[in-house]
Amino acid sequence: MTTMTSAGSRHAATYTRIGLETRVNGASATALISLLLEGALADLKRASLYFAQGDVARRGAAITHAIRILQDGLIAALDERQGGVARQLRQTYDLAVYWLLNCTTRRDPLMLERARTVLEGVRDAWAQATARQ
Repeated sequence: MTTMTSAGSRHAATYTRIGLETRVNGASATALISLLLEGALADLKRASLYFAQGDVARRGAAITHAIRILQDGLIAALDERQGGVARQLRQTYDLAVYWLLNCTTRRDPLMLERARTVLEGVRDAWAQATARQ
């Protein structure tokens, strides 16, 4: 679905920095993308719970971590020179980041749910596309 740049070791280091080190070693590029999507979605699920509990600090930390996964992992892994799908994914990830930032500044849980819904769609499409490989 997306094309990884040839600097695989650089991306592995990025994934390690954002807290997925235990499952990164030996994983394929395809598996790494799946791990990142699952990690971001887990953060958003926690953020939603913290929203309901009124725990601003933990909600902010979960959203910040999800944004880091999006920017430092998923967006960084895209090779936009390939065009098409990579560019569409970039726009989708950028939109999710936008919603998450607005969720934080406006204290609006709807923005969080929008980001989660769009990332669930990407995760599901990624799983479907990579299952055929």
